[in-house]
Amino acid sequence: MLDSMEPGASVAGYTVAEQKRIASCLRGNGYSAGYTRRVMGIAAAAVNWAWKNGEIDRQIPIVLPPEGEGRERIMTLEEMARLWATDMPPHLRIFLALLIGTASRPEALLQLTREQCDLGHGVIDLNPPGRARTKKRRPRIPMPEFLRSWIESVPSGHLVTYKDKPILKINGAWRAARESAGLPPDIVPYTVRHTMATELITRGVPEIEVASLMGHAMPNLRTTGRYVHVRPDFLANARQAIDEVASAIDRVAARSMVKLNLRANSVLDPNAKDGSPMHKPQKTVGFLPERMVGATGIEPVTPTMSR
Repeated sequence: MLDSMEPGASVAGYTVAEQKRIASCLRGNGYSAGYTRRVMGIAAAAVNWAWKNGEIDRQIPIVLPPEGEGRERIMTLEEMARLWATDMPPHLRIFLALLIGTASRPEALLQLTREQCDLGHGVIDLNPPGRARTKKRRPRIPMPEFLRSWIESVPSGHLVTYKDKPILKINGAWRAARESAGLPPDIVPYTVRHTMATELITRGVPEIEVASLMGHAMPNLRTTGRYVHVRPDFLANARQAIDEVASAIDRVAARSMVKLNLRANSVLDPNAKDGSPMHKPQKTVGFLPERMVGATGIEPVTPTMSR
């Protein structure tokens, strides 16, 4: 919010018109209606405190922006492919891969480290060590196959870095890539999270798996909830659906979703006891073998896109 204010701004200048200008500036920079209202509510509380405690000589009228109706914008797979195919800096590339592969909140991904990713069990713990699990839960989630090569490319520390340092915001790079891809300004990082949730539901992933992946409260899982991530079938439907979405993007975009062009011949067969690569030739969709109806009971979705 401070970035949206003029240098040397005073409380007296915090007029209703100025408040509306700041709110418009925040929304134009990609912040949600809910976030904009929250930060301006904090500013309003500070101004009111100053008046009640005699720090200023008059009460400042406050007008908070509306809550908004939530982010209803959902990207098509073609839009996802256009965004992925456009040129972008490496830190934004891995950030976008993580957005697609985890359906997580952007701030959690900017803080995600290599040490939170368990390649052995194929699990990502979005909650950093020592951080309390708050209302906005950062759950343990399965690691999609396409995301492994991106995570493996970072030996240690934060996955998203610029000049070898972690970053707090990625809005500028995101806007540049979005404009380069010819996409509208209502597509922000959070849009990918909502898009992935919609794709999972559309592809028949059980709601309880989607809720767990998204970090929504699961009241039926108490103490045992901390152990379920080690099960071999942990959120198997969600993981498979995410790989299917990535594969569909891979098939349309002019750029591979898998880092270093890792393709189907190097994808491990999850059913092979010895961990060997797939033996039988299989029809491929993007980088994954076409899924048949099996243990998950979900039929493969036929993408409607064409090259």
